[in-house]
Amino acid sequence: MGITSMGKLRGMAGKNAYEKFQILEQRDRIIRQGSKKQTDLATAKAFVGTCQDMCPEKERYEREFQNRLSLFETLPDDDNRIDHTKAVKEYARSSADKEEPLPHELRPPHVLTLTMNYLVNNILDLGRDGNWGDWYDFVWNRTRGIRKTLV
Repeated sequence: MGITSMGKLRGMAGKNAYEKFQILEQRDRIIRQGSKKQTDLATAKAFVGTCQDMCPEKERYEREFQNRLSLFETLPDDDNRIDHTKAVKEYARSSADKEEPLPHELRPPHVLTLTMNYLVNNILDLGRDGNWGDWYDFVWNRTRGIRKTLV
């Protein structure tokens, strides 16, 4: 894509999940270029998450085009398309080669509470429909993601 400023991204619209992901990935590269990495513990500030969704937008599009969706977060008539209102952030292991998350990729405490309430009130009862393996993997993975964010 090669775009180097936010102004050039404005007004761009992807036609599919991959193109939307690429635009958001470019946005994040531009943000990272303009931010200074904190290296002094005495002056370091804690990140405050600003993501108001159960799953950050970029992750939703990435998982859709990579076909990494759970049946609990797809549209009722299409298992290959994500239902943005049901998507919950996946657990991802920490790794030295991963970049620090940006504030819009982190969920604040009230969103983590909302996400946990969603899982308890909308997903936990679905395990009895004969899909125990998928249900267990989904609940375990998503609650682990919440725990990781809290620590």
